[in-house]
Amino acid sequence: MIVWKYIPDLDVYLVHVNLGKDLLKEMWIDSLLIILGIAALMLLLTVGVKYITNHLLSGFYTIMDGMKKVKEGDLSVQIPVSGIEEIQETQETFNLMTKTLTEQIEQIKTEQSLIADTEMKAMQNQINTKQTNLQNANALANANAQASANSQSTAIGNQLRQLTT
Repeated sequence: MIVWKYIPDLDVYLVHVNLGKDLLKEMWIDSLLIILGIAALMLLLTVGVKYITNHLLSGFYTIMDGMKKVKEGDLSVQIPVSGIEEIQETQETFNLMTKTLTEQIEQIKTEQSLIADTEMKAMQNQINTKQTNLQNANALANANAQASANSQSTAIGNQLRQLTT
């Protein structure tokens, strides 16, 4: 322990230093308590910062998880809305985006299905028309062949009659 006093008549400082065992022991204990206090404060700050960070960013992590699922092809993802206002707005926008994408894809699938059905029906009509035309041409050819055969038979019959007469 250090004690001093100013003596104005002599214009001198009187200093007394006592470095006894008790004083060194007290200083060591005080130093140890300060170090332990600083360590406890650092631990508290670390835990506090971790908790606050997780609390503030938990909504952001849900958005990131949802984005990963969309990246993998799952557009039906709907994430929970929680956290601070800006994060909630982003989560709501994300949910609206995935819902809109899902609806648009379903609409495109429906339209493509209708287009494919219409094209199939048009092709079937073309095939049916060509088949009918072929059947008509075949019937006409058969009729012409029959008529030609009849006229040839008649011509042969006429020639035979002329020969016999």
